[in-house]
Amino acid sequence: MKSEILIQSVLIEIEIITKRIFSIKNSFYQTNNIKLRKRLSNEYSYLFNKFIDLRSKVFLFNRQNKENLSYSSILHEKYSRCEKLIFQNNNLFFV
Repeated sequence: MKSEILIQSVLIEIEIITKRIFSIKNSFYQTNNIKLRKRLSNEYSYLFNKFIDLRSKVFLFNRQNKENLSYSSILHEKYSRCEKLIFQNNNLFFV
């Protein structure tokens, strides 16, 4: 039960980071203000690094569980899909 709660919290964190990264990308394209662009770029870098740090947790949860269908496998799949979306067209921020 405790592991499911941990997995759920990581899953929620992945979703929040992914949504915020996409909103940052959209805002970055739509603004001409240099200071705002710099702030968005800094926030993007912070969130991107936070997302990458979650990778070790996701793989650890997935390794610990041997079942094919489990919360940890769902978490792993969610992370992989979000990672592909985030890395897609990532050349704007040079992260």
